[in-house]
Amino acid sequence: MIEEQKNQSAGNLESRRPLVLIIHGVGGPRILSSVQVIVKRAYPSAEILLPRLPHRRVFSFDRLSDAVADLVQLLNDQWHEHYSELVIIGHSAGGPLARAVYLAGEKNEAPWAKSLQAKGRIVMLAGMNRGWQISHHLSIGQAIAWSFGSVLGHALSLFGLPPILFDLRRGSHFLTRLRFEWLDRAQKHRMPLVVQLLGTIDDMVGPEDAIDLVTGENFRYLDVPFSGHRSVVEMSADREHGDTRAEVLQIALGPQAQIAEYEVRPWTLSQQIANRQHQETVEHVVFVIHGIRDRGFWTDKIARHIWRRCPAEQRGTLERVTASYGYLGMGPFMFPWVRRKKVEWLADTVLVKFAQMPGKVQ
Repeated sequence: MIEEQKNQSAGNLESRRPLVLIIHGVGGPRILSSVQVIVKRAYPSAEILLPRLPHRRVFSFDRLSDAVADLVQLLNDQWHEHYSELVIIGHSAGGPLARAVYLAGEKNEAPWAKSLQAKGRIVMLAGMNRGWQISHHLSIGQAIAWSFGSVLGHALSLFGLPPILFDLRRGSHFLTRLRFEWLDRAQKHRMPLVVQLLGTIDDMVGPEDAIDLVTGENFRYLDVPFSGHRSVVEMSADREHGDTRAEVLQIALGPQAQIAEYEVRPWTLSQQIANRQHQETVEHVVFVIHGIRDRGFWTDKIARHIWRRCPAEQRGTLERVTASYGYLGMGPFMFPWVRRKKVEWLADTVLVKFAQMPGKVQ
């Protein structure tokens, strides 16, 4: 599929010496050995970094922000001018970590961050961009495992020991801050090329969680056939469909014209762009959110009253949001993890609305 491009770019590859940082997901770096082989095939002169990070253990109690700081320090120590570019590859949890590392380096004006923006790229393999949640997209086994792990994690949180994977829940502080900062940066500055590889049979992360509708509009998406959340990184020839996965990764690491040839446009992302185009005239957004022990039937009435009080000539610039997090009784409200889940829902809801109004939110 890509032999022609290989032959055409052979001379360029010989003169390139990128620094490649590979960030593993849960399970650690051991499952990424075949990914390293493909990286070496794409960049024969590359130097590869594959550090062991705390989130390789499900019940690590470190924080992802500390992992980001460690990775930034690693790149500060390893980067030299003789590298042609920086490439960051992240699997699963490593996807959002890769983006967070870039933002941290850009804030500090690190030379490797400038190289990543100008000539490098971020490649995400089944990245958990919007975070994880227990939903119908999980297989039965995965749903049971995640549910049990969540209960245990909530119990540990009562003693001040939240598992590191709680930093990757949808709406978590880590992910919400990352997405806000990425969105703000993307509206003001040129961003690095981001290529996301989507497993077509991912049984852990659903399409709405893998594809970040808020910050992923300008990402490039490639389908990886016959691949789930874990198997997407199994690229050795002795694995079923391993050669196909290897070819897709080589495309992601190749010229941008080659990526464009095989790029797909997820339907959910197209819908997000269409929704934003319908809201070009919106200047003000009012959220009307109900409280606990309340089903929120009154919120729509308040929203209508706000609209009536708005001057007629400005009504086209006003949008009312009356989304609900569902009924929350006093009993469940007493549990911190229940309250946190509702806050995370609100953060995600507000962030999506911000994304639909680029350049209008300060």
